Amino acid sequence: MKMTKCLLTVIVIIFVPVVSAGAGSGTVTVSSDSTGMYNSIQQAIDNVASGTIIRIGAGIYEENLIINKPLKIQGSGWDYVTIMPKPAKIGSAEKLNKLIENKMRSAKSDNERNVIETELKRKYFSSTVFVKDVGNVEIRDLKITALGRDGKAQSFAQAIVQFQNAKALLSKCVIIGGPKNGITIKDGSNVRIKNCLIAAVWSTGVVVEKRENNGSDVAILDSDVRNCHYAGMRIRPGNDSVTVKRCRVSGAAWHGIRYDDASPKIIENIIFGNARSGIYASGKTSATVKQNLFYKNEMNGISCWGQNGDTIRENTFASNLREGLTIVGPSCRPIIQNNIFFDNPWALICWKLEEAETKLENNLFWKNKAGILAKSKKDESGGVISDEIQLAEVSGSIMTDPMFRNAPEQNFSLLPESPARSKGIGVTSHIEFGSSWELQPEEIAIIPSSDTRDYQMWNKPGQSVPEIKEQKVTPTTKVDEDKAARQTARRANQINKLLDEKNRLEMVLIERKRMLNLPDAETRLAEYKKKLAELKNPKSKHISEEVGKKHQQQWEQFKKLHGDKWEKAYSKIRSAISQTIIIEAMDSEIEPFVRMMYTGSKEGREQLCRILGVDADTNPTELWLAYKTYGVALNKSANQDHLEKLIQQYDVPEAVVEHARQDSKKEYYGFGYKFLIDLFSREKMQETQKELEKIEGKLANYNN
Repeated sequence: MKMTKCLLTVIVIIFVPVVSAGAGSGTVTVSSDSTGMYNSIQQAIDNVASGTIIRIGAGIYEENLIINKPLKIQGSGWDYVTIMPKPAKIGSAEKLNKLIENKMRSAKSDNERNVIETELKRKYFSSTVFVKDVGNVEIRDLKITALGRDGKAQSFAQAIVQFQNAKALLSKCVIIGGPKNGITIKDGSNVRIKNCLIAAVWSTGVVVEKRENNGSDVAILDSDVRNCHYAGMRIRPGNDSVTVKRCRVSGAAWHGIRYDDASPKIIENIIFGNARSGIYASGKTSATVKQNLFYKNEMNGISCWGQNGDTIRENTFASNLREGLTIVGPSCRPIIQNNIFFDNPWALICWKLEEAETKLENNLFWKNKAGILAKSKKDESGGVISDEIQLAEVSGSIMTDPMFRNAPEQNFSLLPESPARSKGIGVTSHIEFGSSWELQPEEIAIIPSSDTRDYQMWNKPGQSVPEIKEQKVTPTTKVDEDKAARQTARRANQINKLLDEKNRLEMVLIERKRMLNLPDAETRLAEYKKKLAELKNPKSKHISEEVGKKHQQQWEQFKKLHGDKWEKAYSKIRSAISQTIIIEAMDSEIEPFVRMMYTGSKEGREQLCRILGVDADTNPTELWLAYKTYGVALNKSANQDHLEKLIQQYDVPEAVVEHARQDSKKEYYGFGYKFLIDLFSREKMQETQKELEKIEGKLANYNN
């Protein structure tokens, strides 16, 4: 009996958090290999209480998620967790296109066509993640994608991630590879996007939809939005509370950022390598565009249209392929102050400005092939008359070297002694071109193999990818240097991982040797093997046949009473009972060891993770389990109260309670015995020793 209690204490390490699933706010786990509390993310979302943290283990999850309660969705890292929709049961894209064509052709009215379209979207084209009518949602450390489609199917596609009337944070995620938009935000949502990569979508990376009642409040911060087949971002009419800050916006087949009848704040970004304009602004606007670097966009840095009243200050326009900035139309009146125009064929081109009142002052011009070109249709035949405006005639114009730190190496930050810096002209210091996000396979599959990003040169989703001898992460001349730097960083990262693994294995080896040196080690091992053999089906599930004939009638009544929800009801009861099993073990002889490992220092908890063979840094779920289990299990009275409330709430017969007790014992006892047998195994110790030797060999190769 004493050994059984010892066993049960070790079981505490793994399973007590199951109790919190659906019972209140806390943390639950999802895994694709059935080791978590849930196998499905949506199942966890549906069952947990508001405020719960859902930790997702490594794997690919084929689901369409609907989040409609305050939650934190925490992945194990974007390169470990992928969420994508299930493939359409219809089969190939061709079959799906044919289905759509036949359905739409059969419609006899516009109303019927709308109904068919809505149903098709719901069935085949739902967003991978849809956050709707909810506040306080956090989504972190995931890769979220959608299935690529072409033809008629593309017009039905939804954004990969959609926020509707939602308050949410999206952080350290990769949104990539969809047939339409990456992220859509609408209906007065309040969304923060931080440290994300949005790329390789066949339309626009981020869309803030037209304001209907309440405009959306959006901040896109410290993120990369690149290689989208239309635009990096699009802000539709009526949205004046959108901020884009410290982002890299590049590689779009049309525009980097487009806004129409909207007034965003675009600050401290680098906007480069887009096939048309870095920013395309039309309609009635009063945006703030400040401290941005516009570099090598294939037409211009900014294109202003309509009743543009933007304030464009302290930006640097460098090496754009046609002009730095374009102003179009007699009602276009942007304020253009304290900017640097460098190495553009034309600094500015102005169309039909005879009635405009554009404020152009205190700008620095250096090494442009030409200054300002004014164009207007004046002659009787409708031809365009062009006049070059002399820079000396423009108020406050400065023609001098701005003194960049290193323009040939794409560093356009200003030196301390720069004359532009002292006068508040141009970008003082910009973020680096080099991105922490390496070029992804989804991007390589669609972007042109040449330097241009012109939309006609892209490979459609699903096409074979042409052989690409060299891919550019950024359209710069530093490809070789950037590649070498990335290789060095990867090598350092691999060495650090090997060192961490070496330390972990050393800790495991020490603990295994300690256990094997116990006086009764052999006796314990034999006892654990015997106990495990006595358990039939240690991973048993709640199957009615196991209850026995005596309780069969009560079991069937319980299922009938709760209908489709009986499994959920039973799961809650079973989870609460599993906690009582853990509590029963807390009087064991190894409680001091467990207490030290659980409730001691952070180093102690991390040591426990090492002993268990868990990387606490890349899998914080396990560290949380080790920390949380002991404290929850000690609260015996609270657990008993919770169990009694559940029994009353679901009107649970004693037969069902007893079945849940036996079911839980089989699973937890079985897992625990397996763990202890492994811990006392000399064969496992020898395997650990061999693993350690392999790691040491790899480190020696790196050092050589």
